[in-house]
Amino acid sequence: MAPIGSAGPTSSVGLAWRGRIGGVILAQITDTHILAPGEKQFVDNNAMLAKAIESLNSENPRPDAVVATGDLTNWGYPEQYTELAKLASALEIPFFPMVGNHDDRALMKQTFPDMAWADGEHASWVLDIEDTTLIGFDSIDPGQNGAAFDDERGAWLDSTLSSTTKPVILAMHHPPFTTSIAWMDEQGFRDVDGLRAVIADHSSRIIRILSGHFHRPIIGTVAGVTASVCLSTVHHIDLDLRPVSEPAVIFDPRGYQLHVVNGSEMVSHTRYIDTGEEAFDPEWD
Repeated sequence: MAPIGSAGPTSSVGLAWRGRIGGVILAQITDTHILAPGEKQFVDNNAMLAKAIESLNSENPRPDAVVATGDLTNWGYPEQYTELAKLASALEIPFFPMVGNHDDRALMKQTFPDMAWADGEHASWVLDIEDTTLIGFDSIDPGQNGAAFDDERGAWLDSTLSSTTKPVILAMHHPPFTTSIAWMDEQGFRDVDGLRAVIADHSSRIIRILSGHFHRPIIGTVAGVTASVCLSTVHHIDLDLRPVSEPAVIFDPRGYQLHVVNGSEMVSHTRYIDTGEEAFDPEWD
């Protein structure tokens, strides 16, 4: 795994292609739900992360950093963090992990001690990647599946946003908007209006809000800021927009996203993995 906390590429290859794409490439993975050896689930979560890492390492051009937007372990157990660190060690790109509702703050900090974790109980962090500020914001409500926003985190986020003049990408596990997938939305986001107020105060510099939790690609807006959800490496939440929906998942194509950032502009792409399909040049009519 490339050094945690390093920002931007360090190789001459990375610097050479920057002028061609006109920006930084930020990869996003989410909801990896890593299991301890011997634990089983309906999909091999660990193997899927290994495939994602193999794909990330083969990207050309290679991303400058990988942000992992929470639920990195399945239940927040110590053995699962040991396995997460082992799998992440194969990543040849700087890796920036975040907590989700399935994670444990203390164990996440213990597993990745080189992260610039915020002072206080919450597991937030901030770093600069070239000309962009990336904020990893802790949205979890310990013991709950839903999210929470409180005075401590609000003060930290407002201060952090006020202290940078660069374009900002705000990453958190829970999306701060309603998706219309009822059984997931019902998990709630305590004082989401307080979070939205802070975002509104700094909306002119926040170019994107990145999230996970819903396991499938979704786009929304928060205080005029585009907000997106990344697909999981393991499975999707089923797309069911009926007012009353039942919990269900589906094996839609899995993968990660690549965000190309150029100043205050940002373009996102989805990379599907393990589909069995390869690119080809067809015989066009």
